[in-house]
Amino acid sequence: MDNVIKLQRETDNYKITKYKKEITIDFTYYDKYQNLKTEVKKTNLIFWNHFYINNQYYFFPLFNIDLNESYNLQSDNLTSNFKLYKLLNDGADWKLIDTKQKCHTIISNMLSKNLFFKIRKYETCDREKILYKNRLYTLYYLFDLLEENGNFMITLYGYCDQTIEILYLLTYMFDYIYIFKNSEVYCSNFNSVISKEEIKKLINNKFSIQPKHNLNKLVKYFEKSIKYEYKSLKLQYDYYDDKYTILILEDLIIMYYYLNPYQKNDIYRYIEYYFMKIYYDDNLFLYENKIYKYIVNVINKFNCKNCLELGMGFGLYSFFILANKKTSLTSIDINQNKFYNIGIKLLKKFKFDTRHTLIKSNTNLNNNYDFIFIDFFYNQDINLDYYKKLLSKNGVMLLYKNNRIKLIHN
Repeated sequence: MDNVIKLQRETDNYKITKYKKEITIDFTYYDKYQNLKTEVKKTNLIFWNHFYINNQYYFFPLFNIDLNESYNLQSDNLTSNFKLYKLLNDGADWKLIDTKQKCHTIISNMLSKNLFFKIRKYETCDREKILYKNRLYTLYYLFDLLEENGNFMITLYGYCDQTIEILYLLTYMFDYIYIFKNSEVYCSNFNSVISKEEIKKLINNKFSIQPKHNLNKLVKYFEKSIKYEYKSLKLQYDYYDDKYTILILEDLIIMYYYLNPYQKNDIYRYIEYYFMKIYYDDNLFLYENKIYKYIVNVINKFNCKNCLELGMGFGLYSFFILANKKTSLTSIDINQNKFYNIGIKLLKKFKFDTRHTLIKSNTNLNNNYDFIFIDFFYNQDINLDYYKKLLSKNGVMLLYKNNRIKLIHN
């Protein structure tokens, strides 16, 4: 799933009217998700915490937010008693401040105890309906507290009609807004074309704002997000540990391309956990990913021994090639350092490293490979004819691109 979607206004001209429903979201998976959550609560199941991905843990480094230089805006009730807190110790502590100096970064990711108790028995959209005025008051106070070109972060509980209106309202207050994993919203560069007084007028009225740029893209993003959340919860509920592990692993790998160093330890931890569950007693057991299955089946069917892969990455494909004890593998990868040698570390953990060679160029390759694997995610411009000549008499080449597989048999 794509973790981040970006919105920005395409014009400074806007029109605010009385609320009129114009957004149609497919709530099929939303309803399924809510029903499943109800069942989960009845069973009192405790899911495995080692899989839990804390969105905010990745959110803050992704947008270079220094918590020690940030401030938290909270209120004791829905419409009044707003207070500003200075964050300390990377957000673990905070202290109330009374400052007339504007802040560069304000975060609204926590509710006061009083507000939390008001909403805790409700789910997503109902929570947002209760918090609607509170959200608008928060935006109203930004004009007094946030410096020009400053940044703002807010956590949302759902994406119902009025939530979407607030998201688009934010695009007329900030140059860019980014929605991360469905709930965390980062607003960059406070540069409002809408006034503080106009925000105040909206507080007691449901409204619509136009134009809404990239609305269809946003709706599709939300629909995919809730489908993903449902799939994730269902896999846990049904105890499909293996499927859930690979789902989270793939999610982490996608986030890696945004986050790099902040995530290397987590990625290796999940990769190691996944492979320890499917490979033990020197044998490969249940696994779900179709390309992994295809690699294993092709190697077994054609009795491949001498193998080559272009691009090693995290070593996931390398693992499944070497899971067959008869194989040896040469990986061409000039960027393994960018992956913090996670692939090398993985193969060493399972003692596959004695059958593995890492090289940085395709010079001096032999012409007797039984199996060549090319993932076009890492290899955009490939001379396939060159690599076909490296196949053995009955060798096979496996091409993987955009979730499609092509097999070339010599």
